[in-house]
Amino acid sequence: MYPGISLAITTLFSLICLIPHRFNLAGIRVTLENAPRIYSSARAFLRWIGLVVNVLFFFICFMTVHAAESGEMGTMAVLAIVIVPLFVILISLCVFVMKLNKLENRRN
Repeated sequence: MYPGISLAITTLFSLICLIPHRFNLAGIRVTLENAPRIYSSARAFLRWIGLVVNVLFFFICFMTVHAAESGEMGTMAVLAIVIVPLFVILISLCVFVMKLNKLENRRN
């Protein structure tokens, strides 16, 4: 089941990357000068988040198999499933927003 969900998310992110002009970049003024930089940055961010989500699904699959074989699932593993991906996504989002603001203000 997890590989199917992962494939669906990857497909969805790939399709969304085809239409960067439809992204809701709140607070970012997109002009003809900065559009290529901003859209390529947005696509890279989506690819990164897709990778994080796929790694998360792989880890969940691995932990599910491990728990089924051993009969136990450690507390640290459960915390890692929840906290690490949220932390990585939050940090990635902050870096992306700072990069977009920098790209918006930069002139050719």
